[in-house]
Amino acid sequence: MEKDKDINGLLENLDTSEMDNYLSQLDRDEKLIFDSGSVTERIKEIINGDIALDAGNFFVYICELIGLSAKKILPFLSTVLAICIACAVINSIKGRFASESVGDMVGFIFSALIIVILSVQVSSLVLKAKDMVNDIEKQINIFFPVIITLMAGSGATTTAGVYQPMIAIFGTGITRLMVNIIFPLIIASLVFGFISGISSSIKLKKLSDFFINAVKWLMSVSFFIFLAYMGVQGITASVYDNVSVRMTKFALGNYVPIIGGYLSDGLGVIISGSVLIKNAVGMCAIVLLLISVIPVILQIIIFGLSLNFLAAVAEPLGCEQVSTLLSQIGKSIKTIVACLFGVTFLYFIFIILVVLTGNLII
Repeated sequence: MEKDKDINGLLENLDTSEMDNYLSQLDRDEKLIFDSGSVTERIKEIINGDIALDAGNFFVYICELIGLSAKKILPFLSTVLAICIACAVINSIKGRFASESVGDMVGFIFSALIIVILSVQVSSLVLKAKDMVNDIEKQINIFFPVIITLMAGSGATTTAGVYQPMIAIFGTGITRLMVNIIFPLIIASLVFGFISGISSSIKLKKLSDFFINAVKWLMSVSFFIFLAYMGVQGITASVYDNVSVRMTKFALGNYVPIIGGYLSDGLGVIISGSVLIKNAVGMCAIVLLLISVIPVILQIIIFGLSLNFLAAVAEPLGCEQVSTLLSQIGKSIKTIVACLFGVTFLYFIFIILVVLTGNLII
């Protein structure tokens, strides 16, 4: 009971207004997954041993997302498939009733029509991917100041000091790298992929592949450097904080007369309560991360799979140019998925590392 009173006292002094504002922006299904009316209530439930994610609701949520994404992609799928069939019919009669120039003109028209349809779908997905990265940046700016404050309050001041510039690097540097450099490179690969798909005489496929490879290298190098620096600095600082807290408790217990033992035990209770709350906030951040990224990633994955399916169908129908176009755009879509997975994984690891290294002081 005394422990609960101490934790409730710490929670009363914790400012969760920005987290609650973010929670209020979620739709009904997402709030159902989070399974709580406020962040403070969810923190209390996690501290009391409740799971941070309702597995049943989460599974139903994923199934509904897959069905909804598939339903949205069906009109696009059926339209492009109909164009491929029409292209195959034209190609079958071209040799008998039409000249080569007329056949090329028909093929150009079909390719241009598919490019128009594709560009609408792809531009929508790119905007959603950008919004997702911006949403991750927003979550970083909401959750990590609270986590760092709790970490400093529990005695891990050195670790908190190390992570503060990392939050700025990740919350501004990595996300801005994604939005201002990586996404424009992906858009360039898409543009050159579209242009090369207009006609077989336009040779821009290698240039599109160059931009895709540039994105892969840029993501790999920047993420590796950040993870390596974050891991080494965070673990080293947490060891120093662990020693400092133990020395403080030892000094209070042995060198303060009469009440030294009570002060040492009280410090331990405060540290334990702050660590518990910090861990619960970290779990809430992970749940909200999953809720925000899964719909976008699933939709882009399903769209990429539909492009691969259409490319596989177009090839035996004799629409080689259309098949090449769909395959090339599919590569860029895969790159978008890889980038979103990368930034999500980086944020997830960052949360886990901050939470775990902050626990080393106990």
